[in-house]
Amino acid sequence: MNPQVLIRSLLPAFVFGVAWLSNGQTIPAWFPKTPPLPPPGGEIVRIRTANELLAAVERLSPGGTLFLADGQYRLPRPVVLDRKRNITLRSASGDPDKVTLSGKGWERGDEHDDILHIGRCEGVTIADLSFADCRSYGIKVEAERAPKDIYILNCRFRDIGVRAIKGSAAQDANIRAVKGSVRGCYFENTKVPPADWLFGGDYIGAIDMMALEDWTFSQNVFWNIKGRNGGGRAAIFIWVRSRQVVVERNLIVNCDRGVAFGNPGKSTANIAGESLVYVSEGIIRNNVIVGGPDGGIELWYADRIKALNNTIWRPERNWNRGIRIGTGTSNTEIVNNLVHGAIQSEGGEAQVHHNLAGRLEGYFEDSSLGNLTLTSVATGAFGRGVPLSEVTEDIRGQPRTLNPDLGAWQSESQHSPTRLRSGKMPAVTQPVLFNTPQADEILSALEVFPPDNAFNQVIETWPPHPNSQRIVASIGRDKPLRHNTDMGFVLVPPDQPRVPIHIVEYPGESDPGPFPVPDNIPIEGWPVWYDREGV
Repeated sequence: MNPQVLIRSLLPAFVFGVAWLSNGQTIPAWFPKTPPLPPPGGEIVRIRTANELLAAVERLSPGGTLFLADGQYRLPRPVVLDRKRNITLRSASGDPDKVTLSGKGWERGDEHDDILHIGRCEGVTIADLSFADCRSYGIKVEAERAPKDIYILNCRFRDIGVRAIKGSAAQDANIRAVKGSVRGCYFENTKVPPADWLFGGDYIGAIDMMALEDWTFSQNVFWNIKGRNGGGRAAIFIWVRSRQVVVERNLIVNCDRGVAFGNPGKSTANIAGESLVYVSEGIIRNNVIVGGPDGGIELWYADRIKALNNTIWRPERNWNRGIRIGTGTSNTEIVNNLVHGAIQSEGGEAQVHHNLAGRLEGYFEDSSLGNLTLTSVATGAFGRGVPLSEVTEDIRGQPRTLNPDLGAWQSESQHSPTRLRSGKMPAVTQPVLFNTPQADEILSALEVFPPDNAFNQVIETWPPHPNSQRIVASIGRDKPLRHNTDMGFVLVPPDQPRVPIHIVEYPGESDPGPFPVPDNIPIEGWPVWYDREGV
């Protein structure tokens, strides 16, 4: 079966349940999981030992499948896929916890201790396998060799010393890894690098890929991907001439960084003199990012990026680094995000609107376990987003409403803001003064603002804005509330006759006449001022 057709056939389905990581942490029951692969087609080669695996990849024909029996496969050298077409490596049982490919070891391996390389291939599916205990890379995708249609599904990555999935690149700007995805995978480390490794033990990450085009990273879980000093790379780190990359519906917990498009530094794959754009036309949406000593989402030298409906919970360390808009970032939108922390510009430019950032205490079920399900307290998030064509579902695949919630989680409809329902609009057949019961009836039914505007919603149960106290203090907490009684008005029917008016003062600030002015138009200050002054 063509891997691209295979992957597309899996996308509509979701399976919900509780998953356990090796350190006892649980994945929330609502988190989606990819369904099992269908039976393989074409040649099937059954594998039982590491030596059989290394030999079989050399002679596997197009359309073939390597079926790995349950067991531990400790590899003396990397499995190399080169010039392969439409092949699959998968466990026979479909359970990644029962088939483990490992290197020489976290402590015993060297800088060449990788498990799997993918080079000049078109159509490769890696599914239902565990990659564990190697010093360098779990899977290396060599973009410099122009691979196409690479799909990694329902795999486990545990204790990989440098990168669980590495995407390398060279200095040819026209060569990329085109089309691929990483879906339904778990990434977890139970240890941190020693101080004598690169960058004092901080040169570590989960997914670090360059020169990608049309890739998706979806429904993955990342736990405890950390450097020795809190300076590890992001769980999902994309850079160097990448474009059309989607990062969605991922759960990232207690990793040094969450999602990074770009880097403030440079790569050996950069071309001298080229305009530095690390990622363009990318989307980061519906992700939950919890904890970690550094940033939630960061953008550096990124162009035309959309960060939409993400939920981020920052601890006290670097609390402000919820979303970082870094140097070189342009033409970017930051919309509908829910951030316990801050959204800050660090030299980049973006349109930032319809977000809620600040101290969102009580908004989430259990941030310590990565469960940022909204509670009933999170009324400042309910229905406060703007509808987006790019975000029609939430992290679970549940549909968004007309008035979507902020963040990755869409609440049940009963939590949405209550809308003030207008009454039936009475007919206006003659001029009606503002201080009459007839005017009250008309105004109670008249909607001046759009239906989703806050003026049309019940807000008495909403919590104060996180910066409410500072806003009030800046105005003056003890100042009286003043109001203006001068401006009376009259409501007129649609067919009110128009009369010419000669405007003496500020004619340039007035609409051109004639005007629908009735005979009973109130004079400024009437009646309150006149009654007060005894006129």
